[in-house]
Amino acid sequence: MKLTEKQIETAKCTLIDETSDFILARVCDVMYETTNISGEELDLEQIDEVVTSVYKGLYYEKEETKQ
Repeated sequence: MKLTEKQIETAKCTLIDETSDFILARVCDVMYETTNISGEELDLEQIDEVVTSVYKGLYYEKEETKQ
């Protein structure tokens, strides 16, 4: 069965939305845990570190899955 271009675009948009939601949830979880441990709010540099570490974690999970 061949998908129409509109169906492909809809699938791509859905995948992007779901991926974004998943990453956002992971980032929020880590930020919440970090603020609970430190008892302080995060500054922009700390938030950047959290986002970077989440992306790195997802990359390493992907690499482990390949092996």
